Amino acid sequence: MLEPIAFVWRTAHFTSFSLRKLERDIYQLMYPRHDSDLRIARRLELLLIIFLALLSIAYLGKGFYFGIFRDGADVYRRWNEERFLLGGLANPRMAAGFARRGVVYPSWSYFSGIFLFWPPWPQVLTWYALVNLACLTWIIAFVAWYAREQSKLDRLLIVLSVTAIGAICTNLGVGNYGLIMLALLTGAYRADQAGRPVLEGLLLGVAMLKPQLAAPFLLITLLRGRFRAVAAAALYLVFATVAMWIISGIGPLLMLEQSAQMAGAFAKTTAGLLTVVLDAGVPYRLAAPLTALLCAAIFMPILWRHRDSSPMLLFATAAVMSRLWTYNLNTSNLILVFLLLALWRLAIETRDMRATGLFIAVGMSLWVPASFSEHHIVQLAEHLTWLAGVIGLLILDTRAPDSEDIEEEDQIAAATARR
Repeated sequence: MLEPIAFVWRTAHFTSFSLRKLERDIYQLMYPRHDSDLRIARRLELLLIIFLALLSIAYLGKGFYFGIFRDGADVYRRWNEERFLLGGLANPRMAAGFARRGVVYPSWSYFSGIFLFWPPWPQVLTWYALVNLACLTWIIAFVAWYAREQSKLDRLLIVLSVTAIGAICTNLGVGNYGLIMLALLTGAYRADQAGRPVLEGLLLGVAMLKPQLAAPFLLITLLRGRFRAVAAAALYLVFATVAMWIISGIGPLLMLEQSAQMAGAFAKTTAGLLTVVLDAGVPYRLAAPLTALLCAAIFMPILWRHRDSSPMLLFATAAVMSRLWTYNLNTSNLILVFLLLALWRLAIETRDMRATGLFIAVGMSLWVPASFSEHHIVQLAEHLTWLAGVIGLLILDTRAPDSEDIEEEDQIAAATARR
């Protein structure tokens, strides 16, 4: 009993901001002893923090409210899919649709769904909101850890930059996997830095519940030669697939084919590289692999060349790849947290105005309400912004490999020994 309480206390202590130090930082912003340019920059930073704080409150409040009381559409669908596959009581109309058209995700995705959607309806909405709250808490702790070497005010800025992302509101409202995915991937990042490849692989394997987002991150692990992590992920996927095959009686290849067909239907509702190919008259069965191969041909050499660079740079590149190589909706924008973090760190460490401009541009593309992204022209502008962000990051980032993410020299030795 005492150990969980101690863990919660340590986590709260780690992520909390010192009000006294924050007050001192704000005082220095308003009454600096430096030149006028610094004073202007600091005041603009303070205004941005206030704006992002208000935006975060609005997004989080609306997201949790709609997710529990008003919407939860994705939770309802996933809950019925789980009941259909497990042989439980599902909505008869939806069950008939599943029997005719199939389900949305590959078979291994529904193994983790057993733990996410076990309560009855509508109690599952509250349970899923609690899961999202836990994931959000972990994500905030991760961002604070990543920014641990910076001032309290700079840490507050990047934390609020993440919580003010519009896709958080959407994920909470409809009950998509976005926050869970991000928590798993950030957990894999921390496990890699701690030299725990098996845990890293297991988290990446679970993250494959949404393979269109997680696959590029698993590719990073492979290219960096983290074979124990790759093996752990593969073993989890095999176990989850076989388990769902036994439980549901539906073959994994059939479910994979059905999920591919459902992806074709969703692809027509988005705007991106895949949509461009589809609009050119190429059928989906050819457009999907063509787009994936094109993105792989562009991004894999980049990932290979930078495989010994900063892990966050690799994660930022993989995040952009995951948003381009196949269809994605607004809920998937949350994966670009890694690009935002990498650009923020670059701007803080180099004080390069180009890096700051890219951070603001990418941030603005993520902070806008999700309703704006319903317009295809806005989606195309977002994609161009993210491409510009990752290209600028690759050009401007000249930091030593891995230096910012390993705290102690003995941690490097421990990580090497475990691998």
